[in-house]
Amino acid sequence: PREGAFPVMPLIRYTGPDGDILYQNRPCECPDEPGERGVPVVVDGITHGFLLITSMEGRALGPQDRNFLSMLIHSVVISLMAALLISAVAAFFTIRKITQPIHRMREGAEAIASGNFRFHIPVSGRNELSSLSASFNRMAGRLLELEQDRRRMMADISHELRTPVSLLRARLEMMLSGRYPVSPAQLEKMEKDLMVLSELIDQVHEFSISESLENRLRNETAVPVDPAELATQILDEFRPEFEKKRIDSEADIRTGNILLTTQPERLRGVLGNLLMNALKHTPEGGTVGLKVAVDSSSDGNSLILAVSDNGTGVEEKDLEQIFERFFRADASRSRLSGGSGLGLALVKSWVESMQGTVKAFNNSDGGLTVETRLPLD
Repeated sequence: PREGAFPVMPLIRYTGPDGDILYQNRPCECPDEPGERGVPVVVDGITHGFLLITSMEGRALGPQDRNFLSMLIHSVVISLMAALLISAVAAFFTIRKITQPIHRMREGAEAIASGNFRFHIPVSGRNELSSLSASFNRMAGRLLELEQDRRRMMADISHELRTPVSLLRARLEMMLSGRYPVSPAQLEKMEKDLMVLSELIDQVHEFSISESLENRLRNETAVPVDPAELATQILDEFRPEFEKKRIDSEADIRTGNILLTTQPERLRGVLGNLLMNALKHTPEGGTVGLKVAVDSSSDGNSLILAVSDNGTGVEEKDLEQIFERFFRADASRSRLSGGSGLGLALVKSWVESMQGTVKAFNNSDGGLTVETRLPLD
């Protein structure tokens, strides 16, 4: 093509016999050249017109065509550059929005692995990453609670062990120095301190075993259990202990044929610890009562397990706290009577694992009743 030429789409033109343009597929300002009328269209020896198909190669575009093509190319280039720039900026912010929570969660995982359970991920929005961040924060909060609980328990255990050990050490030092005579009375006191210490260690061990058992039972299937039969069986197991202290036991069991779907070990743990707690705090010649009944209300049917004693009871302000580990309301329910403060904590743990509730209240005629309610529906 000669200089200034530009390839364009082919020109299709149909003209009449007199040269008038009857059809043309595109505008063309290029001048006609001789011999460019095209191929004659002849029908029955009569020329009806001329058909011209040419690539226009070598022809120069007109000023309007050149301006239009220049503007079109310029607009396309600008649009592509703008689209690329907008896409790059959008991709940058989208990737940053996605990766920032992931980076924070990675930092949080490293912090938790190093023991920092106070790490918190800022949560914004309502997308999946925000939900994941919120779940991560709940997990970290729960781990912090467990760690604080573990430290409190270790401090409580240390405190509880320190007291009988200190008493034993003081008596031994006094005896060795000659200020206390080595008499049967002093040895009897030391024996009591040792028994208290031994029982405390046994109950701490029992508490740790119960938590391990709880973790195991979470994966086990619950089965129908007859609460009346199990309560009668456990009460019979305690009768020798009651007889040693000349304690009477009374049972009020009215459940009919009701079955409770649970793991038997949980229910046995609740009843056993309730009866043991009552046994420790009932004076000689006293009475321990066991009640097993079904209560129907608008909230549904529930199984009531209640154990009462006729000891000294608990002050009203302490009724909510007696289910905390190592809590003892007063001297009458102290380590001297064999109580470590772990039995009712175990009861609360078992009951809550069965979606039940537990409470304690003083009896009108003296003593304490601990009542649990377990859902039957």
